[in-house]
Amino acid sequence: MRVWHARANTIFLFLVILIGMTLPAHAQRKNISGMEKGVLAFYKISGLKPNFDKWAKISLNPKQHNMNIPDDLIEQEKLRLQYGLGTYNPDREILEIQTTILSEVITQNNKKYLASHFPGKSALAAPYFPYQAGYTMVAVVMNDLEKYMLLELDDTLYQKIKLLMPETGQESELQLDLHFRPVDADQEPIQLDGYDQHIMLAEIAHIAFHKPALAGQRESVLMWEYYAPWYLSRDEQTLLNILEDR
Repeated sequence: MRVWHARANTIFLFLVILIGMTLPAHAQRKNISGMEKGVLAFYKISGLKPNFDKWAKISLNPKQHNMNIPDDLIEQEKLRLQYGLGTYNPDREILEIQTTILSEVITQNNKKYLASHFPGKSALAAPYFPYQAGYTMVAVVMNDLEKYMLLELDDTLYQKIKLLMPETGQESELQLDLHFRPVDADQEPIQLDGYDQHIMLAEIAHIAFHKPALAGQRESVLMWEYYAPWYLSRDEQTLLNILEDR
């Protein structure tokens, strides 16, 4: 009996050591940043194949100093990126952007609007959202984003927004939250703002305007939001994945 306990304890200790040795590398392979995920999404949608060897070396040595990187580290980095591409599902996984916009309440033809644009760009300029990882730059363009940049306000919404953003004739900084999924991508890059960038089109799953938290406040204030009919929340998606796995 003592021998069995000794063997059990030995096996248990061996498993603990084995798990301790394998989990960090496995977890590291899963650790894909939001910026990397946007570029991986481009490769998944476009059908192009990334040069993982080149990407891994740039990722490990971003400033491209003349240094030797151990082969095992390069291989581990390649596995991490390959894992990210292999497990990314463009139909299921929603990407996120949070940025600043400038907004004001205006009146046109006796109707109230929340007029917004991005800092450094005119109201008519089509914005894009840059993603860069490894040797690839991607410009994400949102379908139908322009219609939310001039948002007509009904009386209820106007009264709510007026309390948060009085009509002073000056623009206010708001927080724009975008959840989206890529739907198309160009294989050939174009020159955009002086860089070769690939255009990737996306459709909006959820868009929200927030008034940033003021001093003494913990959270921003939700002003308005919209959910696409097809969008599943993260909790709903997790539940769906569990049900499908069964």
